[in-house]
Amino acid sequence: MLITAFLFAKTRDCWAEGIGGGVTYGLFLGLFSFFPQFYNSLIYEVNVEGTKTVLFAAMKADLERVVYTSSIASIGRPAADDLADETTEFNLWGESEHYVRSKWLSERDALRFASEGVAQDCIHCGMRAFQLDADLRDEARHLVRKATAMDWSRAGPFTDDVNRLRRFLDNRFVTVRDWYHPLAQQLVAAFAGHDLRLVLDCTKVGFDYRLLTIGLAYKKRTLPLTWSVHAGGKGHVGLAEQVRLLRYVHSLIPRGSRVWVLGVAGFESVPLLQWLRRQGWSFVIRQNGRTKVRWRGQDWVKLSAVPITEGQTKAIGWVRLTHKYDVGWFFLVVHWETGEDAPWFLVSNHPGPRQLIRCYRSRMWIEEMFGDMKGHGFDLEATHLADPDRISRLFLAVCLTFVWFITLGSWVVKRGLRHWLDHKSRRDKSYFRLGWDWIERCLRLNQSVPIRFVPCF
Repeated sequence: MLITAFLFAKTRDCWAEGIGGGVTYGLFLGLFSFFPQFYNSLIYEVNVEGTKTVLFAAMKADLERVVYTSSIASIGRPAADDLADETTEFNLWGESEHYVRSKWLSERDALRFASEGVAQDCIHCGMRAFQLDADLRDEARHLVRKATAMDWSRAGPFTDDVNRLRRFLDNRFVTVRDWYHPLAQQLVAAFAGHDLRLVLDCTKVGFDYRLLTIGLAYKKRTLPLTWSVHAGGKGHVGLAEQVRLLRYVHSLIPRGSRVWVLGVAGFESVPLLQWLRRQGWSFVIRQNGRTKVRWRGQDWVKLSAVPITEGQTKAIGWVRLTHKYDVGWFFLVVHWETGEDAPWFLVSNHPGPRQLIRCYRSRMWIEEMFGDMKGHGFDLEATHLADPDRISRLFLAVCLTFVWFITLGSWVVKRGLRHWLDHKSRRDKSYFRLGWDWIERCLRLNQSVPIRFVPCF
């Protein structure tokens, strides 16, 4: 196995010492492996780490110009009857091999390098040039210390893993939405032909922060699409931030899709319900018992005053909401689920008590997602981070891993392999647990670990 390129990719300081002096350098990195079990990891070391190694070494050496040559592998597949060019967005995550993914990641790193003030000129299709300005050269030493790649697969001392994670959390080049956007697009696209059930909820993270999350209900879990971090350990996030995240999710959803929005009390504001209705989306939102409603023949009354017992359902019908707004009409269902401490006061823009209750039950799947991310899996609640940006980057890493486990678990079930991990007579393990256990099984048997982010139906 020839690993010269791999060694070059790992020796950033040597590159910095060797580059400079007004000379034009040409660099070609290649990897030839006769051992396929090592290829998948080394290709990222060479293409991704190698790109960043050379770029930062060039900055450290105060080079005035760097030409980055991209690859046709980082170009996506165009729509039918169209031709691809350098503007075609990459969209091959579900079917591309590691080489193609590494080329796309390399280009993203180079473009992120340029976004920090480096002049960028398009040379031709597949080539881009960057001009290093004085401010960027002044930051070079700082950037060299801060630069990192998110790579959890390397073996090494525990302190190395801690330091690598710390550098990742501090890395301002990691813009969370840009990094996660391709996966969010892919998740929505995978639901073509299916109802999209968007679940909204807040959860506490760390000592004094809240995480507002919107995700897609799927297989007893929720696949996160977007999130934001806010100061304060209690309460819900305001209307403006709720609508901001929903606008982003709206941009991901193709026209004509059937969308249901599910939320607890805290997302019950009348302006939010009106906004959802203007988008043409259906919703089932739980109301606080203190909310006042009225309907024909009934004056304003608190929802908590509606008589109901455990296990009972009452379809009140079309009502107007809140004494303050007096807006209608919304369909009201009061349901007391057996085992719950209090009844559900559900409002929707569609009738049908049974359908609304069945749909709202899937809202609880986001609680299962938070459980996997916290005490049942990644211990997210134990973080001591006290900076919103760092918490958001940590949640980015958690979300990528969580979606990987869920989609891998769905692949295991789709392929009929569940019996290798779970009881044949009953289903004890969630898709999250199945994905996790399949990875551990592959590592024990020295088999390649599947990398997939497309859920199976």
